[in-house]
Parts: sequence; C-alpha cells; structure tokens
Amino acid sequence: MRQTSLLNSAATLAIASTALISASGLSLPAAAQTAESTAASDQIETVVVSARRRSEQLLDTPVAVTAYGAKDLDKRNILNIGQLAQSVPSLDIQQTAGNPSDAQIFLRGVGNANPGDFQDPGVGIYIDGVYFGRSPGALFDTVDVQDIEVLRGPQGTLFGRNTIGGAVSITTVEPDDALGGDASLQYGSYNDFRGKATVNIPVVDELVDFRTTVLYEHNDGYSFNDTTGQRDNNIDDWAIQSALRITPSQSVTIDLQALYDSDQSNGSATQCNMLPGGTSAPGVGLLGLIGADYPALCAQNNARGPRHFTNGINPSARVYTGEASATVTWDAGQVGNLDDLTFKAIGGYVMDEPRKVLNASGISIPTIVSTEVGLMDQTFSGELQAIGSGFGDRLNFVVGLYYDRENSPEGNDGYIFSYIFPFLGAPTNELQKLHLNNSSKAVYGQATYKLTDVISLTAGLRYTAETTGFWNFQANSLASAPTVPIVILDPGTNYSADFSNLSPMATVQFTAPASMLSGTDFDQAMLYFTYAQGYKSGGFNGNGNVVDSSVTKFLPESVDSYEVGFKWAAFANRLAGSGALYYMPYKNIQIAAIQFNPSGAPIDTINNAASAVIKGAELETQAFLTDRLEFDLSASWTDAKFLKYQTLDPATGKTISQADEPFTDVFPWKLSPSLEYKFELADGERITPRVELDYDGPRWVVSSASSAARMTGHQPATALLNAQIRWDIRPDLALTLNGSNLTNKLYLVDGLDVSAALGSTITIYGPPREFSIRLEKSF
Repeated sequence: MRQTSLLNSAATLAIASTALISASGLSLPAAAQTAESTAASDQIETVVVSARRRSEQLLDTPVAVTAYGAKDLDKRNILNIGQLAQSVPSLDIQQTAGNPSDAQIFLRGVGNANPGDFQDPGVGIYIDGVYFGRSPGALFDTVDVQDIEVLRGPQGTLFGRNTIGGAVSITTVEPDDALGGDASLQYGSYNDFRGKATVNIPVVDELVDFRTTVLYEHNDGYSFNDTTGQRDNNIDDWAIQSALRITPSQSVTIDLQALYDSDQSNGSATQCNMLPGGTSAPGVGLLGLIGADYPALCAQNNARGPRHFTNGINPSARVYTGEASATVTWDAGQVGNLDDLTFKAIGGYVMDEPRKVLNASGISIPTIVSTEVGLMDQTFSGELQAIGSGFGDRLNFVVGLYYDRENSPEGNDGYIFSYIFPFLGAPTNELQKLHLNNSSKAVYGQATYKLTDVISLTAGLRYTAETTGFWNFQANSLASAPTVPIVILDPGTNYSADFSNLSPMATVQFTAPASMLSGTDFDQAMLYFTYAQGYKSGGFNGNGNVVDSSVTKFLPESVDSYEVGFKWAAFANRLAGSGALYYMPYKNIQIAAIQFNPSGAPIDTINNAASAVIKGAELETQAFLTDRLEFDLSASWTDAKFLKYQTLDPATGKTISQADEPFTDVFPWKLSPSLEYKFELADGERITPRVELDYDGPRWVVSSASSAARMTGHQPATALLNAQIRWDIRPDLALTLNGSNLTNKLYLVDGLDVSAALGSTITIYGPPREFSIRLEKSF
C-alpha cells in the first residue's frame, strides 16, 4: 500500500508540475545525486556540495547547481567533460570543427563559439580551484575525479576568474592513509581499448600520502578519409594525474596536484555543403582556372555518406595540456566572534599546446588550410581565500584575492594559412606569429547571514582589473618554405588594452519551517531569489585576420541575471527536486563574423555587434518509485533572442541586421529522463540495468549572414538513447556493458561558414552507435 500511495502521489505531483511548466514556463533544477550518503537504500542520498566555497547540502544551497560524484559519472558513462551535456539542464558542450578536443561550452545560452586564445570563454572550468581558461584541450578525460559541480548563472563573487555564464568545478580525489587502488579495462566499438589504473600509497604515516592515476585510450576511429586512407574521428590519448597530501599538523594541509594529457588524435570527417549561387565565390573561380570543379568536388566529398570524406590533407587534432596546483589550507579555528576561520592559498599553472591542421574547403584539393605551428599558451595564477562562519553559524562568508598572468613562451609561433585565392596572388601562404600577454586581478567576497530560521540574506561583490594584449607578426611566405617570411604584413606590433568591472550579486532565501511542513508529505522546502551580474573581458581579434594585417579591438560583454528557484524533498526523502526560472539581458555580445577588406578579401572579425535577452526554465528531479526502481529527470527550456545584431552582408559589404538570426549552439529545450532498477542477487551480487534518453530540441551550428548557409547547419530535434547494465560481482569486482546512441541517429555537432570565400559550409557529425564492455577491480 505504501508503494502504491507513493506512486499515485508522485504521478499527481508530476502531472501538476507539467501543467505548471506548460502554463508558466517554470522549472525545477538541481535534484541531487552522489557524494556522501546516510540514507537508506530506497532514499535519495544526501549530497554535500561546495558551490559556495563551503560544504553544505545541495537542497539547502540557493544556487542552480548539478552535482555528480564518481558513482554518478560512472553510471552515466561520462568519460570526458563534454559528456556532461547529456544530462545537465541548459548545458551544451560540443567539439569544434577544427579539433575534437576543443570545447565550445554554453550555459543558459551564454558561451563562446570561437576556439582561439583571443576570447575568454563564457563558462569557466576549474580543477581543484585552478581556472582552465582556454578551449584547446578542454574536453579532457575524467581521470581521477571525486565530483563535478555545474553552476548555472554568473558566479564571479565566488571564483577567482570571471564566470559570466557559469562554472564547471572539478574536484579530484585526495590521497588518504589507506594503501589501495583500482584498475579497469574496457574494449568497445572500432577496436576501442581503454585502460586505467590508480594506486594510493601512505608514504609517511599520518604525514604524507600519495595517489596517482594513469589512463590510456586508443581506437581506430569511425570515419575514413578516402583521399589519403587515414581513419579519423579516432582516439589516441594518454594522461597521468598525481596528487600528494602533506599534513604537518592537525590544522595545516598541503595539497599538490598535477595533470598531463597527451591527445594525438586525428581530426574529424567534414561534410561539404554547396550553397545556391556558390560557384560565383572568388575562391571557386580560381579553382576553375586550375581545372577544378568545386561543386563537383563538394558532391564527391559527400558521395559515400557522412562517415566517409575526401580531404587533400590528413586533418590533425593533436593537443597537449597540463595543469598543476599547490593548495595550502590552514584551519585557524575560533577567532574572536568567528566560530570557524579557514585560510587557503592556491597556486596554479595551466598550459595548452595545440597542433591542429584543418582544410576548411571540405574537398580533396587543400584550398583553405590552417596549421598551428609551435603555438603554446600558459597561465600562472595565485589566489588567497578566507572562509569562515560566526555568530552561532548564522554568518558564513568567503573573501578572496586573485591574480593570473597568461603568456606565450618566447619563440612561440602561431599559424600558417595556405590559400588558393585570386586576391592573394603568389605567394599563397601567410605566417602569423604571436605572443599573448594577458593579466587579471580581482578582489571578491560573498557573505550569507541567517536573519531567522526562515530568512537568509546573501550579498556579494567583485572588482576585476584586466590587461589584454599580444605581440603580432604577419607575413606572406612561400609554399615551399611556409615559416620563412618574404612579404611583411605586420612587422611585430604590440596591442594592449585595460578593462575593469564591478559586479554585484544578492540572494534572498526562504526556508520552510518544520511547523509549515507538518502534516504534509514534504520533508523540506526552500525558495530563493537571486540577482547577479556577469562580466567577460574584452580583447583583440588576432585570430583570423589572415589576409589583412589590421587587428581589431572588441569590448567586454555583460549580463544581468534575475533568477527565482526552489528545492524540496518529500515522501520520507524518496522524492527530491529543484527548479529555477531566469531572465537575462545580455549586452555587448562578442560576435565572430566574416567581413571584407578594401581589396574584397574576407576577414574573420570579432566585434560587439549584438545584444539579446535570454530567458528560460530548468528542472531536475529524482525519485525512488519503489525500493529498487529509481527515476531521474532533467529538463530545460531556453529562449534566446537577439535585440540587435548588425554585421556586413557578404554579397554587398553593407551593414545589415541579423536580429532575426537564431542563437547558435543553444538548444531551445532539453529533456533527459532515466530509469534504473537494482536486482539484488545472492551473496551480495547485484545487477543494475539503466536506460537514459537525451532528447534535445533543434539547434543551429553555423552562424552566418547568409540564411542559406545557416540552413546547412540546422539540426532537427534529436533523441539519443543510451543504456548500461552493471554487474557487481563482489564489492571489489564489477563488469559493465555500455551502449550509446543505440538507434544510430545522425546529428550535427558543429559547422564552419566559408560561404564568403567558397560559397559553401562544412559540417561535422557526432558519433554513431557504439558499445563497450568494462571490467573494474579495486584492491
């Protein structure tokens, strides 16, 4: 009777929630998963998060946040950062057309589609508090992760670096004083082999502990270059992550952590999409002069389907990334009226070294080739934090100082661009060398005061001062000697600009008292209202002015976020959920667009061409429908519309409005339900099947002034079905079968507009149906 009553009550609540969403657009984000659990087997686990830089229960945190621990990542088969998007509301993470390891991350419609080093991302990635600020290599593997938290909306008063759209905060596993480890072997489609091994060693009893994980994965790839014979969309990656914990006293802890990832994968298969009238483009005309028929070559590229393509070069997606941090934590304990005060110092280092080769023409003749040569970016950062509570735990606060410096090592090269275009003449190569020189300084703070047991107030403020600049050298060079300049376009100019910003936030939180919930099925409930301002730095467009030595400047962008949210648990903690409704005016949006120089050559620019309004709703729920049957649901709705968007018409060169153009890389809605059932067998064995549907609304992956070009990058609504069967043979031994995209859907993940030069676009598709089997052993 109890289960029947619960099912009926849950169904009634689900129907009522659906009706409310339909009527008002309201949603419920952030149902909790993972971490620590004191619950019974048929109750939702208690999730402890650090979204506000202190440990607190997720359902008590007035932030739209999704938290996944190691077990959650495993059952969702999340092996790299990009796969988070399959179940996190309002999150879209895709690889780029040029490099499968480059990340395009959007949260609530805010992000950055430009994978270069000249624009800050709209969503920050943090590893143990260290900011990973560039796109190359950001889709790294989850090597040894304790938990991942995805925070939606501006978070500038809690993090050292700017986070205009949100943050992905990754916490790695800390070493402990127990000797042990684990290992796993996986084999899957396209001869995929993945091996991972971890060992934890207590080096000096109660003083020094060490932990290291090694990961290797290789597969053949699911696409084929018919021109060169190379397999593409493959994986060839290895990584190592190590951590050292030193505890010289009960109040002081020193954590050292390092991660290195070597990804030597090939690039992606590209589809060529000819536009009506595209044969009049200047590049196409020159191809005709050398006896090539571009439309015919474009059709030939696509003749054998999206997993086969013709490319005159072997695309390369190599990237080497590294990250290291040193964190010193001092628990000062009670100080004056403060019940608990902790000081933390974080030093960080991040580097990325891409080696990308891309033929953007989409045909067998290399027509627009971009090659990254000797390009390296490194960032040094330092942060000081004071975290405390006081007045009987009614006050909680965090204040911090932050500084980072980003640069390129001396002798650093940049790009070689090769063309077959009439406006370039001979030579047909262009060399660009560049040295980045950016810095950011910030002071931030946020405090929460519990006025009563019902009402809490939070206020925060952040001040940022940044310098953005680089040294730029450009020259024409011979195809036979691409790194030897012969015609200087830019002799080596220093570009620099200063930006500053003051960003506030405020939250009012209402927690339902026990007297209000008495007699109801609710165990707890909370409602909050938040205003937060987000900011992203300006800079210079040095990436893409490849036929013109001029470098343009763009200004910072900003967003004002208004959010109302609620969280609850009910039916003896067998049902939990959270929701939010938000409204965000978005100003000075940094848009990448194709323009033309006086000679008629296309120039890839970044300017503040747009303003917009983004509104939406989110939902996350988790329920135990029976003692063994668990149901999860995440959903989001995003309505992003430009108010202003001005650019140049590729045909006429005149300013036009593109305010009716849809946002790229933003799903208007996402729905991800899942079911999991536990079959308890004899002697502690368990078999757990799980099925999950990732159902995403239509989106656009090509941004262009040409509506015909945009249509080539339109992806209709897509449902991807994933499943898993896990067999826990013993507490220390498990066998897991995973299947992804089981219905073998064909769907776009990115595109590149080259219509101004070639009258076409190129697009790439996501992975087909794949299976894998994994054996895990702990010791």
